[in-house]
Amino acid sequence: MAAGPRRSLPTRTVTLTAGTVEFRSEPGTRPPVVVLPGGHMHAGLALGEESLRASGSALLVVSRPGYGRTRVGPLGARDFAAVVAELCDRLGHTTVEAVVGISAGGRTAVELAARHPSLVRRLVLQSAAPAVGPWPDSRLQRRAAPVLFGPRAGTWTWAATRLLLTRAPELGLRAVIGPLTTGSARSCLRQLTTPERTAVLRLFCEMSSGTGFANDLQDFARLDPVEARRTLTAVACPTLVMASRADGSVAWTHAQAFATTIPGARLYESSAPWHLIWFGADRAGVEAEVRAFLATPGG
Repeated sequence: MAAGPRRSLPTRTVTLTAGTVEFRSEPGTRPPVVVLPGGHMHAGLALGEESLRASGSALLVVSRPGYGRTRVGPLGARDFAAVVAELCDRLGHTTVEAVVGISAGGRTAVELAARHPSLVRRLVLQSAAPAVGPWPDSRLQRRAAPVLFGPRAGTWTWAATRLLLTRAPELGLRAVIGPLTTGSARSCLRQLTTPERTAVLRLFCEMSSGTGFANDLQDFARLDPVEARRTLTAVACPTLVMASRADGSVAWTHAQAFATTIPGARLYESSAPWHLIWFGADRAGVEAEVRAFLATPGG
């Protein structure tokens, strides 16, 4: 089982007030869904988009600060939400069907929904963090992450990861899955079909941190719990929170905090064995939940 060719999707850039923003757009029969990828991801990487396409929505996937070709300086989630709103205006989108915040992209999605209610009709948070507390969840993770995934070391970390995934894919998969599950990597792997294993290999071979992950960590370290909670309570649109208790990267408590603080939010507990809820035994359930949510009246 080899990782195969690298398959980033084509992206574009636009110059906005804050600087250059990278994005990928796909047409649809409904207004777009804005996707804000998580850490180590950029707009050229597709993750969990099948259910969005199935809804008929157009897609607008945006690289956050420091990822891909987005160059807007070290903007935090609140300020970058304003940049995303400007991008939507530039592209002629007066409303979007939903904003989807994946993992570390969740905070920006929350800020966009809370501060631009006339733009966002729905909010979807998938394995998202942080809610109102610190993230990464453990002090050890918070200390190790800047070392492993900083602008300099991150280049070597991902080069070594790609080498391992290419030369020894089974061992490489266990290595990347381990920190993302509360169970065993072997058990998680057994839930993945052969096509899913190939997709995960290709995904991790395409990941990189740039300056984005360091920027995320600095922004999240400044998160004020009181202000964070105030922002969550300001979200007025229908909200779907999706997460797994088996997520080893984002603790279940984040999903609980999002769901109990955002007014009327619905919490979907996935049976996925790890952080990437789009792969594994609950894949069909996750996709069906997203399609149903997008089909409900919103905004």
